Amino acid sequence: MRIKKQHLKGVLFVYSVLPRRKKVLKTASYRKLKSGWKVIISQRDENGKLRQTSTLQRFKTVRNLIKKYFDGVKIQNVTRTDYQQFLNQIGQKYAKSTMRLITTTIKSCVKSAIVDEVITKDFTQRTEAVYNRDRGLNVDYLTVEEIKRLVETIKNSLNPKHPIPYMILTAIYTGMRLGEIAALEWLDIDFDKQTISITKSWSPAIYSTKAPKNDSSNRTIAVNKFLLSTLLQLKNNSHDMVFKSANGMPFSGSANASLRSFLKKADINKPGYHFHSLRHSHVAYLLSKNVDLYAISQRLGHKYMTTTAKVYAYLIDEYKEREDQKIIKAIDEIQKTTERTTT
Repeated sequence: MRIKKQHLKGVLFVYSVLPRRKKVLKTASYRKLKSGWKVIISQRDENGKLRQTSTLQRFKTVRNLIKKYFDGVKIQNVTRTDYQQFLNQIGQKYAKSTMRLITTTIKSCVKSAIVDEVITKDFTQRTEAVYNRDRGLNVDYLTVEEIKRLVETIKNSLNPKHPIPYMILTAIYTGMRLGEIAALEWLDIDFDKQTISITKSWSPAIYSTKAPKNDSSNRTIAVNKFLLSTLLQLKNNSHDMVFKSANGMPFSGSANASLRSFLKKADINKPGYHFHSLRHSHVAYLLSKNVDLYAISQRLGHKYMTTTAKVYAYLIDEYKEREDQKIIKAIDEIQKTTERTTT
């Protein structure tokens, strides 16, 4: 992806050419005189159509936080102490990963203000983002037995006219994100090689596909025959999109409602479980079957294996004792080999 940046009159223009997508102009602006903090974000394609993205939503969230805390305060008057107190307050609510996104967005805005000579000092320097440790990265997942019960429950309710149960099965067997599943076309599935190619994601906001989360999200994964034969039932819907039906494309709300219904039928009590949790369950299952972490990382579309290790750290810890025993056994082999050699 090629990105060009230009600073002009307090506005940061980002012109990006996304792979296989239309040209997009993003504008992030802030007031120079009064509040100085009000961030205005717009993103339009080459046809002038406004597009909504998760990044845009993040900008809106940060804007609302700034407006609530710094309402009426000029950016020139914000001190490092003011900013640290702001971080202390909002940090009580958000997890570490969310705070990182918030501070990154604000620091980018402050740097633009310095470049445009609105302010002379970076008040975000040498500040520390606090966060709510109770809202950490621990994820909810199903046990192997619960996964089997859920699959059997769904299998008994399959109807090609209602594609969401098929999407749930796809998430269980692939670990794909909801948007990636919804964006699948029949051309993405190779029934001979038993693979699925993930090259795009579905965006309900624009009711169309978009580039995946990042470059590493473009991947081809192996799938089992059961899933492929089950998905073939959807061919009767006569759409290029695998999960499109006469009612159109499924939404996350209906997908989560359907999942909760199946969990209840399978006698699985997971109040906070949602569609993305199926991705976590997929990882937990693969770890329980001794699948290598690097292979799991590639399957998930993570750019770095450290990302997988960080997100699923506590899951990995659960298998640490088992792996420690394997290490001890392997080390013992050295001694046994030495003893055989000396005798």
